[in-house]
Amino acid sequence: MNKQQKTYGLLGIVLIIWGIIGYQIYMRIHPPTPELKTESIQTHFQEQKTDKYTFYTLNKAYRDPFLGGFPKKKTVRKKTIISKKPTTTFPDVQYNGSVEGNKEKSYILTVNGIQDIVKIQQVLQGVQLIKANKNEISVKFENKIKKIMKQ
Repeated sequence: MNKQQKTYGLLGIVLIIWGIIGYQIYMRIHPPTPELKTESIQTHFQEQKTDKYTFYTLNKAYRDPFLGGFPKKKTVRKKTIISKKPTTTFPDVQYNGSVEGNKEKSYILTVNGIQDIVKIQQVLQGVQLIKANKNEISVKFENKIKKIMKQ
């Protein structure tokens, strides 16, 4: 075995050792995630049967020995549930300006990000333009009126 063969042999062993060390470091930094076995538990609710008969009955209202009086009858009040109507929020309306031509005035509105030219009493996405001037407009949405200033 000559000197060059010994050098290549030692170089191969050094590369194998450094590879093992690098692999160990890599496995410590990025450990494999263990596979978790999950069991599916099926829960069943079984309603218990109750007897129609009670085990005890109280026939008379006896005097309370500690309070010294007869027990008071509890009155049951029925609660009325008032259902609330779902509220809708007023859309985002912006007044950008007005346009005049042929004796008609039109107004530039942006409703929910959509810009369009609208005349008075015209509806855009559920928003109706009621009145307007060069500084502000009045719009109506689901019977709610709101004034908006020019941007």
